[in-house]
Amino acid sequence: MTPKQVLIHYGIRAPRRVKPISIGLMHATFKIDAADGAEFVLQRLHPLMSGAAFTADYAAVCRELAAHEILAQKVVRDTRGKLTVADDEFPDRVWRLLTFIPGVVHETLSRASQARGCGAAVAKFHAALADSKYRFAAHLPIHPYDVSKFYRAFVATTKKFKDDPLMAPVRGDVDFLLAELPKLLLPDGLPARVVHGDLKITNFVFDERGRDVRGIIDMDTCARFSVLLELGDALRSWCGRAEDDPRNKFNAALYRAAVAGYIDAAPKFLSAREKKILPRAVKLIVLNLASRFLRDYFEDNYFGWNTKKYPTRRAANLARARGQIALYRDALKKI
Repeated sequence: MTPKQVLIHYGIRAPRRVKPISIGLMHATFKIDAADGAEFVLQRLHPLMSGAAFTADYAAVCRELAAHEILAQKVVRDTRGKLTVADDEFPDRVWRLLTFIPGVVHETLSRASQARGCGAAVAKFHAALADSKYRFAAHLPIHPYDVSKFYRAFVATTKKFKDDPLMAPVRGDVDFLLAELPKLLLPDGLPARVVHGDLKITNFVFDERGRDVRGIIDMDTCARFSVLLELGDALRSWCGRAEDDPRNKFNAALYRAAVAGYIDAAPKFLSAREKKILPRAVKLIVLNLASRFLRDYFEDNYFGWNTKKYPTRRAANLARARGQIALYRDALKKI
């Protein structure tokens, strides 16, 4: 189905514009400008997230945020009252329509003031959902923060491909991750709270000047985990360069500003123990992502990629894995 065919199910005919948004790695996403001036986001969901429970969870989290006066998207129901529309051509795919939060989306952060604002926005997100009683119905095979499961899956993949020709070019990368990553796994007993699950900077919407955070989008991976994993993921995204940069560097000034923004906005949220472990969590998430990219280098079936920059998924994943290893090496010197 084409986006315009899907929009008919929502009563939207002859939209003024349907524009692809290529930032995300998972879903096919389109900005919709309706004839009446309304703006929406239309997504064809990745098969892993096409179950009805994912969008039901998405809608529930957004309702709770709105109840705490935090700007959030709404899931738009179709003309039959359904949260998703099935794709006639691909039975494992569904479409979803969301309201649009206007503003500016950055692909990188360049100013400490922006990092501080992002840290504060995340603290407010966490605080708003701290007492949530909602029970998430959707479950990924492995959540992005299930780092122990990811590590075990990575080990299994390296064993499976140990004699494959694909191993020779990456043997050093594999050995490095197998040695370093398990040292960083977080201790047991940290409290589990509601987390967003994917706080890369492109999931923040800033005001028209690109300065102040207006809202956070993309609730597909909300779940309950230690917020240290969440913050580690966010700080990895905000403080590094492009994921595939072979000379990736960690921006310690942005790190300090973001952490200060978070703590100032929710001064009692993190325990002293959690604050102490936070730098370790950042490094853990960096190498966890490197292992995920390298695993997909072998299996070649998960991450999307920029086809204008890389000829294959494997090439993109290898570049991104090495970019994260470079980021880790630099972070070791700074935090």
